[in-house]
Amino acid sequence: MGYRDKQYADPKFRIMSQVVEHLNEITKLGESRHKAKQIGEASEYIYSIRTYDAYKEAMERLVVYCLQHHPEVKHVNDCKKYVPEYIEKMIQDGLSSYSQKCRLCGYRKFYKDPFEGVVTESRKRSEIKRGRKDTLNARIFNEELHAPLVHFCKCTGLRRSELESLRGGCVSLHDDGNYYIDHIKGKGGKIRDVRILNNDQEVIDKIMNTSKDQLVWGRVHSKANIHGYRADYTSLLYESIARDIRTLDKKEIYVCRGDMASIKLDREAMRVVSLSLGHQRINVISQHYLVNYKK
Repeated sequence: MGYRDKQYADPKFRIMSQVVEHLNEITKLGESRHKAKQIGEASEYIYSIRTYDAYKEAMERLVVYCLQHHPEVKHVNDCKKYVPEYIEKMIQDGLSSYSQKCRLCGYRKFYKDPFEGVVTESRKRSEIKRGRKDTLNARIFNEELHAPLVHFCKCTGLRRSELESLRGGCVSLHDDGNYYIDHIKGKGGKIRDVRILNNDQEVIDKIMNTSKDQLVWGRVHSKANIHGYRADYTSLLYESIARDIRTLDKKEIYVCRGDMASIKLDREAMRVVSLSLGHQRINVISQHYLVNYKK
């Protein structure tokens, strides 16, 4: 028996080969998810390598669980009926609601089954760890030494990949009287214009003084808390444009839920901030970015 045959004799290797084969069939890297949504095909395919990796890991964990507790499993399709059982096991083990939902999304995509009877725990804003400022990386990174970069991030809210690929000369004054970084390509290939906080002159000069064929920053320090600065940008931009809630009609007010249940926000301000961040749903900023908002 050759090495390959010995590998394929291993149940995990055999089933994971089936997983990879199917994931490759439903993956369309490089294509626009946004365009696919417009024609109703986005739900069938994967458009991001990060999503691919996350769903592959979710399937691998399901396969391992099934082989440990249900050794009769021979094919990846045999694992499908044990998805509800595995989700329940994750809840009992105290896995975060974010991990529960991410893996369930992977199973729904892989098996093309909504698993309607499967319920995960509700997401809580307090569980979000990414971007928090009390992490080891945040303590290692010297913000004073990298003050210009930190300031730039807090005034633009760009993602790390967007920041590292940003080229010079792409700033313009829009009809609303604000300066924007034009045509930023974000997640899923979506193009957006990013509003510069308070028309910050330092940020504008930094971009305009860089030629169009040059990177404004290039590679950014790996320990820099880019997502945390993105949250700072969200709060600062929202506060700078939000109207007095007492002057707004009920339909103009967004009422938060969960651990922000007592907080009311300006829907229009949320919309503006969400577009600058590259999100379509306004509730994303209250759930994921306004971590320090108290009003």
